[in-house]
Amino acid sequence: MQILIEGWIAKVEAPTITTSQQFNFGERGVVALFRGAGGLLGSSENPGSSGIDTLSDRFQSQFQDYFWTSQVFDSYEGDVFGFREVGSQRAQAWVSQFDTVASTGGIGYSGGGVSVTRFSSSQAPRAVNLQLQVESYDPLTGSSSEDELLPPNVLKGINYYQSRNRFNVFAPGYDPFDLQGAKTVRGAENINAEVLLGDRGITHRSILNQPQLQEQIVQDVKTFVLDDLVFDRQGMIALEGNAAPVNNLLKLSLGANDAGGRATLSNEIEIDPDFSFSTRFEFRLPSMKTDAGFAFGVRSFLPTDQTSSLSLNFDPFISLDQPGDTIELQRSSSTVERLNQVNSPLNLDSGDPLTAWITYDGFTDQLDVFLGNTLIQPASPVLSEDIDLFSTVGSKAVFEFQTSVGLGAADLLSWQLATIDAPQSIKNFCLSDGQRPRAASGTPSSGCRATSMETAKTTWRRRLLTVD
Repeated sequence: MQILIEGWIAKVEAPTITTSQQFNFGERGVVALFRGAGGLLGSSENPGSSGIDTLSDRFQSQFQDYFWTSQVFDSYEGDVFGFREVGSQRAQAWVSQFDTVASTGGIGYSGGGVSVTRFSSSQAPRAVNLQLQVESYDPLTGSSSEDELLPPNVLKGINYYQSRNRFNVFAPGYDPFDLQGAKTVRGAENINAEVLLGDRGITHRSILNQPQLQEQIVQDVKTFVLDDLVFDRQGMIALEGNAAPVNNLLKLSLGANDAGGRATLSNEIEIDPDFSFSTRFEFRLPSMKTDAGFAFGVRSFLPTDQTSSLSLNFDPFISLDQPGDTIELQRSSSTVERLNQVNSPLNLDSGDPLTAWITYDGFTDQLDVFLGNTLIQPASPVLSEDIDLFSTVGSKAVFEFQTSVGLGAADLLSWQLATIDAPQSIKNFCLSDGQRPRAASGTPSSGCRATSMETAKTTWRRRLLTVD
């Protein structure tokens, strides 16, 4: 097999294949929005209050119960004497930060029609679910075939246009910035906004400020970008209490007076002393201080009356003995034992998405927790602890999330989990300095060679740190 180690590939000959499983939940939708090029031509329109920005605000308000992300881009930069299209490249770089995207949409107004067309083409061969143009206009040529032909990888194209513009110097109300956008985009559904809205007074500059058209575009995005997304497409998560899927996210509790809920991976995972795992999940807690928290846990699944577990709690609650915004590692059986507690570097109940990474190395028994507000994993863990997972939960366990009373609408947005058992070729060799790996009984195994597999051991540990 081949293992990637910081930019280079190491080959490890393994007599037995690594036993590992990967699970992925949460389908992300992304929408890129492109402003027009009016600022380059001397328009007085404030880009921060453009129709595209107003539309973006409307999305944020109406799509709160979806797992999705959007970003607004300028389509051009420069001035009237020299400018170039930059929006498509910036949007492409923005989308590339997401390791998985299930549905993509792009919206361009005026000069942004060129940007959204180039953005859609850049996503090929991956499909773009929706390309929506509003009065598409190429500011470089005034008329271009590039934004009048739907790229072949776009599943649905919609082009909104108007016919009454004030660009005619001989007509009353002449406006040099009130242009005529493309009336026909081949391959798209072309819709005259004047007819759709019953308003003959719509112009190039005013079309995207129409509340009725903005609401129609909201419905277009919902229908063609978001509605087909789900959190658990394979039905692999068992829900208890008031946990419930809502659109393409999982709500672990539905309101401030809710009894909370639990979401458990249905697959029972075999655990041995060298078992390791790596996980990443995105979550969102409500903007309120409450008496409950959100927890990720590994719970024993054995035919005994005594259940033991290891849980990581994200707790925004403030009390006399707790400062609030803490991350706490607990071990539970007949009693609850606090193993470690740290202050969170971020506000846990801001209402904004947070990302947690957890890695557990079964060779060293070290658990590391990272927390960030982007998809870039921080360099240093916020919490580290030596813990023997095998002795804590036994030989069979389940992975789960849960909340308790009073948290409010706690949302699990996405979850990736890789459970890993080291190859026997690595287990049979020394770990370091003549130490021997443990056998399934937890005692050192016999027949361990010297350190000729040190490279293999290193590749294995680096392998653990990556969630595919």
